[in-house]
Amino acid sequence: RSASVISLTETSLFLITQGRFKQLITSNSGILEKVLQGICKRLRDANEIIKNFACLDAYERTLFVLQQLALIQGAKKGNYVEIFHAPTHEEISKTVGVSRETVSRIIKALKKDKKLISYTRKKIVLRA
Repeated sequence: RSASVISLTETSLFLITQGRFKQLITSNSGILEKVLQGICKRLRDANEIIKNFACLDAYERTLFVLQQLALIQGAKKGNYVEIFHAPTHEEISKTVGVSRETVSRIIKALKKDKKLISYTRKKIVLRA
């Protein structure tokens, strides 16, 4: 597999080959335990997302995506959360599985319902 990543802050990375990784986890049970804990957490998180997407309507899925974004990269400020490097309506629509126009209408409704304070190209502000 391959992956692309964009870092929001200065980051240092290193590459570890598959063979060396296998050596590390077989010779160090602590590393293996941490890897397994990480895999289990990711699986639980994925199951939660799948459950929510199966049961929620477009409005609730959009709000859920924004709330998840707030958890991952938001900065809490009093009774609201700021999310910098906001995704576009198009990017959210692809995640939620609706049209960009639907996301735009939902953003407007979230503002009206006072769940969303502001949404600009650079920043989203959600009520905490």
